[in-house]
Amino acid sequence: MLLEMEYINIYFNNLHYISPFLDSGVFKERCEREIWAFSALKRLRRNQMHFLALYNAVLAVGALTAPTDALESSRSELGAPWEENHSLHSQKVVPSSIRLSKLYFQRARRLIGDVFEICSLEGAQALLLLSIWCHHALRPHASYMYSGMAVRTAFAIGITSTNRSQPEESQVASARTWWCIYCHEIKITCSSGRESSMSAPSKYRFPTPLSDVSVPNILVKVLTRAQVFSSTTNSSSCEPSQTSIIPAQVSLSAIHRSASRNIYSSEANYEQLPQSARQLDEELTVWKATLPRWLNPDVVSYKEPEWVGKQKLALQIGFHHIRAFIYRPFLSLPSTTVDFDHSVSICLLEARATTKILHSAFTHRHYVRSWWYNATHILYASTILLQVILLDSPSILLTAGCGKADLIEDVNRSLEILRSMDQMVVAIRYADLLRDILEVVGQSHINHQSFRTEGLPARDVSPNINKENPMECQGAGAAEIRGNVSRSLQATAQFQPPQNCILSRDDVLANLVNHNPLGHFETRSDEMMFGASEGWNVAGNVFSDFNFAGENNDASLWDWEHN
Repeated sequence: MLLEMEYINIYFNNLHYISPFLDSGVFKERCEREIWAFSALKRLRRNQMHFLALYNAVLAVGALTAPTDALESSRSELGAPWEENHSLHSQKVVPSSIRLSKLYFQRARRLIGDVFEICSLEGAQALLLLSIWCHHALRPHASYMYSGMAVRTAFAIGITSTNRSQPEESQVASARTWWCIYCHEIKITCSSGRESSMSAPSKYRFPTPLSDVSVPNILVKVLTRAQVFSSTTNSSSCEPSQTSIIPAQVSLSAIHRSASRNIYSSEANYEQLPQSARQLDEELTVWKATLPRWLNPDVVSYKEPEWVGKQKLALQIGFHHIRAFIYRPFLSLPSTTVDFDHSVSICLLEARATTKILHSAFTHRHYVRSWWYNATHILYASTILLQVILLDSPSILLTAGCGKADLIEDVNRSLEILRSMDQMVVAIRYADLLRDILEVVGQSHINHQSFRTEGLPARDVSPNINKENPMECQGAGAAEIRGNVSRSLQATAQFQPPQNCILSRDDVLANLVNHNPLGHFETRSDEMMFGASEGWNVAGNVFSDFNFAGENNDASLWDWEHN
């Protein structure tokens, strides 16, 4: 039980600050009453199952993002399997928090039951956490599916309709849960290149940010008891609140959603692409300018609490990622496009900013090293850098004020981060991919120097735009612009140089701007962790049957009350 309490505390001191839809005090008090008490689960009612599923989902996310030494203080509770199991060829069995998180995840999934029958707030919250777990476990398809189930469950229980007959505490929990589901769903759909079913925030009858993206305009009475904002409140004068990030994320997600629909959808107008990008960029700038002072990444404070720093970092990464997201389509357009150099240079600068911020965070902030989904942000930014290098456009580099050596150095920083995530199979594959492309970049540089020495022009890899249907591109390095920009990222998954074959610059560039699915990177759920040694599988076998969490947390031992 001590181990579970440790993981609960890790969750509420880490990722909870990014999606604070649970009240830590209320949650822990209920755990004391219904789970941690000696005889609490002797007679478990069916209406408690969804809370128990939520409990295990919190454990799963907490264990997944736990520091590597989180189990050191729990050796006595884990018992004999920690030391050595002689029946298994005398191999040392060293459990990891990641391995245990998978077991908690499986238990939560089993406890939640038939997803088509879920009709409770705890059920929607459990589904959201299962999606967050898959999100950080680098399983985008599963995360997308669980997120969609959370959205449907929220609609089914009427979470978006204001019910004044409910106690204020229930309204607070419903509001926090809905807007965290909303933000997560948009993030997942945009990152996986799939259409989002979410409408603009103003379409829901819940308290929501108003037409401008100013954070103080949220009716936060339902979101937090600590601070009530009004439309006339100066954001800089408000006291910090852990839930203030929710309206900030809602406004940011609304811009993310608009970018996906206005720039990447099949209905997007090619000729209006520069104008749409500028408009979205302006909205993003206004969003950042209207953040409360304590959440503004540009404001440095040496007295802020640690949770504020975590929220600022999450918003900062999101800002740079979405700005690169807005301008990335220009990488697939011909150089004659209006504002081509300027737009591509913005995308390039945002990609560089992303890699530098994450490299600094991984170096100085230990908790960031277990935010596994940053591997995808790193890959996304690095493929932009590599694509600009392969475009070989001096005007773009001149506009951005950097050289190829600077970009290669940024990619090498990304490789350092990905190689440090050696507990994740997918992160290692990301690193291998970037290394292979870097090798092609080096070979391409030599070949192009040779071509220029001989006076031969480099091949034009800009896609040719079909005049009758501007959204269709053809030619070397071509790609359809419709769909989500993440499809360009996802396409890199299929790039695997054949043995004894040197790919050309054009081959790699064509893959970087293609839009094939990310499924090539996905692994089976049981291969999520990096298992270079047999000991990992041994640990998994031991702990799949080992009662590491206390017998009260095993559904097979409960007597049911059919009430």
